[in-house]
Amino acid sequence: MNNDFNLREIYNTFLRNKLYILRFTSLGIILGLVTAFSLKRTWQGDFQIVLQQNAPKNPLEFDNAISRALNLGTFKNDDLQTEVAILESPFVLKEVFTFVKAEKNKKNIKSYKNLRFKQWRDKNLDIDLKKRTKVLEIYYKDNDKDIILPVLNRISNAYQDYSGRNRQRGLDSALEYYKNQIKIFKTKS
Repeated sequence: MNNDFNLREIYNTFLRNKLYILRFTSLGIILGLVTAFSLKRTWQGDFQIVLQQNAPKNPLEFDNAISRALNLGTFKNDDLQTEVAILESPFVLKEVFTFVKAEKNKKNIKSYKNLRFKQWRDKNLDIDLKKRTKVLEIYYKDNDKDIILPVLNRISNAYQDYSGRNRQRGLDSALEYYKNQIKIFKTKS
């Protein structure tokens, strides 16, 4: 009976104050609609990159919780985090930033005239590793729907150029090493 009494009391309170409740609900809905229609739309595009990781050079190279807790060896995940930091740096993304800034200046968007790289990256880019994988997820968001795809394509090309430079540098150094080894063995033979 006590529960029935409490519910009846609550019901009567709502009936007495129905005008106030209706007014505040209507005001909330109207303010919500005005806010929703007055905000600029933000568009987002994304893509994923699989990061290549070199084979372990050290037998003490671990990637498990026990070795991290004991602080043993080096960890494969550290290399991936370093790769992510490089890929979101101005070294790789400066040309993309310059392109975005030029496009925004063409459209006379004043907020982009004095924009810094770090501000742009923090506001518009989200770059992170997918948990427990070597997959890098890149999200780009902007108020201009037409700029999303060109920016994503430029980011993808910048990442490919960067990874191609590293691969080419590795091949060049390996070729140089083998040339030196051939010279050494020719003189020995």
